Amino acid sequence: MTARIDHTRPFIPVRIAVLTISDTRTPKTDKSGPLLAQMIEEAGHTLADRAVAPDDEKSIRKAVKKWVK
Repeated sequence: MTARIDHTRPFIPVRIAVLTISDTRTPKTDKSGPLLAQMIEEAGHTLADRAVAPDDEKSIRKAVKKWVK
């Protein structure tokens, strides 16, 4: 099944946060996070936040809990 955009419905922008999970990347060396952030904004949405977290459950939970608050 191919996803299709229904242009008859109004566009509703949403806030999106990008979390890069990596043991080797930092905010300075992350390439995918900035690209996703750019694509989000170009699509008309709002970038709520962007972060890089190590690949461990505690760090990922901490980042997501911060955003939820």
